[in-house]
Amino acid sequence: MSFVPNMTTLRGAGGTSFDFALPVRSNLTMGHLSDLKHMELPAKMMRTDRGVRLEASTSSSKGIFIPYVQNACVYGYAGGGTKWIGSGPFSGCHLAFFLDAGRLGLAHVAVDGSGDAMDAWEAFSARPGVNVINKWKIPLAFNGTQAMGTYLFLDVHKDSKIRLTQMDVSVTTMGGGEGTVYEVKSIIN
Repeated sequence: MSFVPNMTTLRGAGGTSFDFALPVRSNLTMGHLSDLKHMELPAKMMRTDRGVRLEASTSSSKGIFIPYVQNACVYGYAGGGTKWIGSGPFSGCHLAFFLDAGRLGLAHVAVDGSGDAMDAWEAFSARPGVNVINKWKIPLAFNGTQAMGTYLFLDVHKDSKIRLTQMDVSVTTMGGGEGTVYEVKSIIN
């Protein structure tokens, strides 16, 4: 059964496995891509016998995932009935929430050295009708011995106040997705 990833539903995930099973991820980080990408991946978060799993879904799950793409600003929108929007992994990239003609959006702005993604974000956010709610750099999470990949989930379903939950995952490579959940914490509750 899928669930809305937030502090309540992810409580107890620390020390368990996180499986990133969105099949497009490896294809997105390879090759030359334009600086600005509109991409919403229907996704669902599931419990497994080992921990939690983020996987592709039909739109009926009402989860949207905005993936990291090297050297790009990737953004997407919550549609009617969307319960959550997530993005990751972050390891120094920027996260932004915005309204675009009244639609709630999230952007994952890669910080890979070229500056092209930030330039694309600045141009996008300056468009008429775009109102930036908040934008900040998500620092590289570190547990004292190992760098982490950070995933963020914004709970937006209508019966809930807006909640932002951070899940840090011990990974073996920069930009890696799978690993052991190190910590789950509330950023906005």
